[in-house]
Amino acid sequence: MPVEKQLSKLKDKAVSKLKPSVARKVELKQRIAKAAMEVFMEKGYEKTTMRQIATKAGILNGSLYNAFASKEDVFDYIISRVSATLMSMYRENTKEDDDFIHAAVMPVALEIFVTYRDPRMAELFHEAYSSWPIVHRMVDRQTDWYLSMSSNSNMRLPADLWRRLLLTSGAVGRLIDARHYSGTGDLREDISTYVFLVLTMLSIPTYGVRDLTDRIIGELESEAFSGPLEIDWDLPIQL
Repeated sequence: MPVEKQLSKLKDKAVSKLKPSVARKVELKQRIAKAAMEVFMEKGYEKTTMRQIATKAGILNGSLYNAFASKEDVFDYIISRVSATLMSMYRENTKEDDDFIHAAVMPVALEIFVTYRDPRMAELFHEAYSSWPIVHRMVDRQTDWYLSMSSNSNMRLPADLWRRLLLTSGAVGRLIDARHYSGTGDLREDISTYVFLVLTMLSIPTYGVRDLTDRIIGELESEAFSGPLEIDWDLPIQL
C-alpha cells in the first residue's frame, strides 16, 4: 500500500477515536482556519475581522469565539499547521540529522523556500512576519526547536537564545517582504544569508556557509519539495 494511503488511514483512525464532541471541535477549527486563510489572503491580516472570518466560514460569531479566542489565535493556528507540514516533509525526506546547525536552520529555510514556490505562502508569511504577536509565537516555537535539537548534541546555546532568534526573525521578515513585494529574488542568496545569520547568532565561524547552503538547496530542489504546498491540517504542531 502506498505511503500516502497508509498515512491517510492512520489519520482517519486517529480521528475516529476522538470523542464526538472533540472531533466536531477539531473539524470546526479546521473549517474556520481554511476560511480565514482565504480572507487573510484577500484582505491581509491587519484588515481582517473575526466577523469576516465567521461569514466566510458560514458560522455565527459565537461559534467562532468558541473555537478561537482571537484573530491572533486563528492566524497562529494556520501558521503552526503550515510549519508542521513543512517539517513533516523535511523529516520524511531527510535521513536522521546529526548536524545541529542543519537541523536548526531547516524550519525557516523551508519557510523562505515556499515563498518562492507558492504566492499564497509568500503572502501568508509576509503577514506573519509583519505581526508582532505572531512573530512572538513563532519565535517561541523556534526556541523550543533549538532546545530540542541541542539536547541530542554537544551544542551549547546562548542564554539569550530567544532574543537572538527574535532579532534573526526580523531579518528573515525583510527577506520575505522583498520576495513578496517584488516577486523576484534569489533563493540561494536568501538561504545563504539566513545561514550566515544563524551562525553569527550562535557565535559560530561562518566559513561553513557555502557548504551548508549547497546541502540545503540540493534538498529543497529535490522532487519531494516540488509543487505548491498542500497544508496537512491534521498534523500536530511540530515546532
